[in-house]
Amino acid sequence: MTQSWVTVVVGFLSAIAGVAGALGAQLVSARQVAKQAKVERDAQWDDRDRQERRASYARMLVAARLLEPTVRVFESDAIDRALTALREAAADVELANSQVWDDHASEVLDSAERWVAQALREGPTSSSFRDAQARYRATLVELRDRMRADLNNHDHRPNEK
Repeated sequence: MTQSWVTVVVGFLSAIAGVAGALGAQLVSARQVAKQAKVERDAQWDDRDRQERRASYARMLVAARLLEPTVRVFESDAIDRALTALREAAADVELANSQVWDDHASEVLDSAERWVAQALREGPTSSSFRDAQARYRATLVELRDRMRADLNNHDHRPNEK
């Protein structure tokens, strides 16, 4: 027969091994839950960021498109209001995605201001007015295409390298 102390030691070691196994399983499970929660938080952040960028891009495009009929009416107060709306929308784009701002949005704002200046200086029938208008339209198309590309890029994550 085995001595009783051997039975006690084996029982004690079995209990410790059981507790250690249970704790190890809990740690592994907790790590998996934490990883899953991080993935879900990142996905929510990405969705929210994309929605904010989409909203700022839409405001910019609407303001940019409203400028053209306003310039055709040729009322300076209305043109000033439309340019102000475009500047405010451009600021939203600059904050939402500085790369889109650096690449194209600033060009749209600059070409809009040059176009309005041409309209006020030479009138809407001059060839320089039409040239400035064509440049404005071209930069607006480039901006729209860049915005679409940015929104279609699902891997967009600012501040990560």
